Amino acid sequence: MKNKMLMELFVYIIIVIIGTIMLFTYQPKVKEIKIPISTQTGGSK
Repeated sequence: MKNKMLMELFVYIIIVIIGTIMLFTYQPKVKEIKIPISTQTGGSK
């Protein structure tokens, strides 16, 4: 039972680490994409 719980804990920790890395690596790209879109909508109005 303890081994199974440890494995589940390990899996959850790995998922959280991968999720945080994805967030930090994706944020700048998303911001770069959002900036031109906001200026285009502002210019069209």
